[in-house]
Amino acid sequence: MAYRFTGFLARGLERVADSSELPADSIVRSIQTPFLGMGIALPSLAGKLLTISELLALANQTGIAAATAWMFIDYETWGRVDAVYAAGLADGSAFGPFDDSNGETVETTYLDAWLASALTMSTHLISNRSTEASGVSSWYASGHPILNLSP
Repeated sequence: MAYRFTGFLARGLERVADSSELPADSIVRSIQTPFLGMGIALPSLAGKLLTISELLALANQTGIAAATAWMFIDYETWGRVDAVYAAGLADGSAFGPFDDSNGETVETTYLDAWLASALTMSTHLISNRSTEASGVSSWYASGHPILNLSP
């Protein structure tokens, strides 16, 4: 069974400023690990390649822009990452977009997006990037709380 997550992940944010600005199908959850912050699932945006300016506007509209680091990510997996689109802001610096669906490179691109986001500060992941891509993607995809934002 495929799993898809589309939405924002934000470090250093305790709540969304105005949840009335979110689409009706949104799911908002606090995140405790691997960072402290918020996650907002936005299923209605799945498969839509938002421009950086559209993402910045949505981040401002939802209050995500107040976070110290945030990432919009849309990814799909069938046990390993099959496609990823990600962009955001990491400690004042924009990153992305990362856009990949090539079976040979997508898991590395997925991990590159996570590292660029500064959401996780794991030196283990950074130092073992080439060998960790598959393990990290399956860890996140297998119901890890960060992406399992279902009610």
